[in-house]
Amino acid sequence: MWRVYATFQKINGYFYIHSLNNIHTCGAAVRTTKNSRMSSELVASLTRDRVHDKPLTRPTDVVYDFKVNYNFDITYHHAWWGVERAKTELFGRQSLSFDLLRWYKEETKRINPGSIIEIDYNRNTRRFKKVFVSFYACIYRFWYYRPMLFLDGTFLKGRYKGNLLTATAKDGDQGLFPLAFAIVDSEDEDNWY
Repeated sequence: MWRVYATFQKINGYFYIHSLNNIHTCGAAVRTTKNSRMSSELVASLTRDRVHDKPLTRPTDVVYDFKVNYNFDITYHHAWWGVERAKTELFGRQSLSFDLLRWYKEETKRINPGSIIEIDYNRNTRRFKKVFVSFYACIYRFWYYRPMLFLDGTFLKGRYKGNLLTATAKDGDQGLFPLAFAIVDSEDEDNWY
C-alpha cells in the first residue's frame, strides 16, 4: 500500500520524510478525471466568485468551467447543487425573503408615508399569494402626467413561478414612469383589480 510518513519542523518550516512505501496496490491502472466523491460544497466554494459576479450562472456553465479550468469532469447534478449552495451562501435562502415582506411593508410605510403596499397570503397555510406596491412619490407625481395607464405583465422564472404586473404612465419625454407593480401567482382578472 502506498504510504508516506513525514513530520513538520517548526525551526525551518520544512517537512521531513521518515518513511516512504512508493508501491501502489490500489489496482487503478488508469486515472480518470471523474470523481464520484465530488461534493457540492467543493463546487460551491470554487464557483462562489462566479455566482457573485453573475447570479444567473447555469450549472452547464459550471460543468464547462471545471473541464476547462481544472481538467475535471463533474456531473450536472453536482454543478446544480454547487450553484444552489453558492447562491444560498451569498444571497440567503429565497424562501426567507417572503418573510421579509412584512418588514419591508412596515419600513416603507414608516419612511415613505402614503405608500400603498398590500400583501395577500392564504390564511390557512400562511403561504404567499401576491403583493402590490405603489410608492407615494409615484402616486403623487402621477397627478401631473397624462391620465393614461399602460398595463403589462411578464412571467417570473426560477424556483418560485408567478407574474410581475406593472402599471406605468408616459412622462413629458415619452419615457415610461412606473406607478405600481405587483407580484402575483397568475395573470388573471382578479389580480388586475
